[in-house]
Amino acid sequence: MPSEQDNLVREASQRLSFTAALVALVYATYEVLFFTVWSHEATAVARVIGMMAIAVSLAVSLGIRACPAKLIAPIGIAYEALICAGLEIARFSSVKDTALATGTSWSVAVVLFFPMLLPANPRTTLSGALLAASMGPLGYVSAQHLGALELADFNVLVSYWLPTYICAFLTWVPSSVLQRLGDDVQRARRLGSYELVEKLGEGGMGEVWRARHKLLARPAAVKLVRPDVGDGGRLTTRFKREAQATANLESAHTVRLYDFGVTPEGTFYYVMELLKGIDLETLVRRHGRLPPSRVAHILLQVCDSLAEAHGAQMVHRDIKPANIFVVKSGQQVDVVKVLDFGLVKSMVGELETSREIKASTEGKVIGTPAYLAPELTIGGAVDGRTDLYSLGCVAYFLLTGHLVFTSTSPIRMAVAHATEPPPPPTTHNAEIPKDLENIVMQCLRKDITKRPGSAVELARSISALGLAEQWTQPMREQWWQEHLPDLCLGPTLTSNPPLRTGAMFEPAE
Repeated sequence: MPSEQDNLVREASQRLSFTAALVALVYATYEVLFFTVWSHEATAVARVIGMMAIAVSLAVSLGIRACPAKLIAPIGIAYEALICAGLEIARFSSVKDTALATGTSWSVAVVLFFPMLLPANPRTTLSGALLAASMGPLGYVSAQHLGALELADFNVLVSYWLPTYICAFLTWVPSSVLQRLGDDVQRARRLGSYELVEKLGEGGMGEVWRARHKLLARPAAVKLVRPDVGDGGRLTTRFKREAQATANLESAHTVRLYDFGVTPEGTFYYVMELLKGIDLETLVRRHGRLPPSRVAHILLQVCDSLAEAHGAQMVHRDIKPANIFVVKSGQQVDVVKVLDFGLVKSMVGELETSREIKASTEGKVIGTPAYLAPELTIGGAVDGRTDLYSLGCVAYFLLTGHLVFTSTSPIRMAVAHATEPPPPPTTHNAEIPKDLENIVMQCLRKDITKRPGSAVELARSISALGLAEQWTQPMREQWWQEHLPDLCLGPTLTSNPPLRTGAMFEPAE
């Protein structure tokens, strides 16, 4: 996985490639004008230099991205010097010495621009800038050697070259500032033993980053919870307590928590395993509803995760397709991981009402309206059966490709979950087995006491149908080979495709 330094070098090479292409275009435009409109003004030397500049610029533009990282800075400095050399030779070969004092070299712009284009340490930047500035005297000597210029007055030459050298020394300042800012960014991207590498997404509560352990080189996913979400220290205390509880969950179908902490700025962060797979919402949106056997296979694994959490007196409260991934784990595919236990609520010593839920994040209702249990809207006791209602909504979506209730208003959708009877899944998909539909409808009961008593009980009911066994390992592998071939690594699956890594979770909006 590339480091932050690798990313900076790659971005610098992209900027240099773009700039070189732009320089080639500018020189090509001038060449056309030299051969047409300005044909009486252009010298042979200027035309040759223009052609050489186009060739060098195209070579840099096309080849720089394939160069090793350690060669990017030297190539950039050499290119800066060559551009200045071409400008100076063309300048001195086309003017008389008396005209030099009235103008400023284009090399000034090049010298000032390159430190921003190709950030390097101040010493390297200054060396490159001085080399580029020295192309002025070199261009003068070259023009004299070509017989295009007579010896000029020394004072005239100094007044022409001096601004370029002054600007070369001034590059130390922006280079030092950029280096300091880069160091600050790198320090800000370090969370304990983890270094943030790439942002994967963001939502109402914070951001999700791909990260890497500095010593183990282990990839991970980091969720940053903004310090302005909720009641400052009270929320941080709550997150710490819940992170400690989540870290003790051992189900193979619960995303693993590696670490957590608080930055000096007050941002709380979770470090969790980085998954190779796809969330259920994206899965259905891209590939359509799932066969009942696969839905049963998925639900059993979610029940395993929830059963352990509920046994530890924890309620997830945001079970939804975007928080459930199917991943490749070892040589197994379609392995379920339940994500984002950051919204869990302890069932010990308290009954939580909808008013308390709303207050817990400064007026924001915990959960997602399309999968929100009635008691989270109208108030009432919250326990593991709250998650089973949301899981029933997930099953409904997987089997039909439709939400239980649809509305453009989140409030109306939440109210519908609390007051309106859900349409049976067979309304949208007549191929759903009746027994499976009955289980889904039981999960969707408004009265919490009429739902399955626990995730274990729900899993037993689903297992009794015998559907999950119909989604066999060969069928799973075949589906992944056809639809997610870039994730199918290993001897029993497609070999050597590019690796695509899924995000840890989608932050709750």
